[in-house]
Amino acid sequence: APPPPAAAEMAVPVRADLEAAVRTADLRLFQAMARGLADRRKYLDAMARALGDPQTLLGTAVQRLDVAAERLENGVAAGLRQRQSDVAARAARLVHPRQLLAAKGQALAAGTRALDQAMAGQLDRSRARRDRVAARLHPGLFASELRVAAERVRRAAADLDGSTGRLLKAADDRLRAQGRLLESYSFRNVLDRGFALVRDADGRVVRRAADTSDGQPVSLHFADGVAGAVIGSPGTDAPTKPRPAPKAAPKATPAASSPSPKQGSLL
Repeated sequence: APPPPAAAEMAVPVRADLEAAVRTADLRLFQAMARGLADRRKYLDAMARALGDPQTLLGTAVQRLDVAAERLENGVAAGLRQRQSDVAARAARLVHPRQLLAAKGQALAAGTRALDQAMAGQLDRSRARRDRVAARLHPGLFASELRVAAERVRRAAADLDGSTGRLLKAADDRLRAQGRLLESYSFRNVLDRGFALVRDADGRVVRRAADTSDGQPVSLHFADGVAGAVIGSPGTDAPTKPRPAPKAAPKATPAASSPSPKQGSLL
């Protein structure tokens, strides 16, 4: 193992060595910065050469701007002159409103005259056609047609009379048949066979004995007249109205006979 002084020298660097190392690093840093600045200066010079002279660039742009402004001014002036010439040409072709109105008035007057002439000619032709037709018309032309029409009317009237008679006879026959049928359904035929129709004081038909009560006045309708009666129990006497004189001899049937004084009621 080295002695302690040597070990200390190995552990702690010498000051001179440290200063030399610092100077070397400082030199290297300075050289690196110098090279970087030189490189950037070269790059800037190259870019400046590529961009060109600003005065030259501005001069070229100003020259182009002057040329464009001159062309624009010339174009605007030429456009205005062209528009003015177009307006003048169109104005020369335009017609004054008074002239237009005068032309329209003349055309309207000419159309009115033509229409009047056409209507007059049409009226003249219509009058001439009417006169020709009127000259050809006379009563003899329609005599045969009138005779044929009168014959057709006479035949139609005869057919109508016959048809009307047949229709009226058929309607009368149907009416008579319906009348006979209605008469056969009438309740008066039943009364002729000896039956009677019972009605209460209000004129309603009484069909059952259960619908009556003691002392109830009723009217009995026979074939030859009407008689009054009062409902009562069997065997009870009740006053009866005298029957009107019969118009014809009544039929001898038990049902058609009037109630006896002893009966006096109808069940």
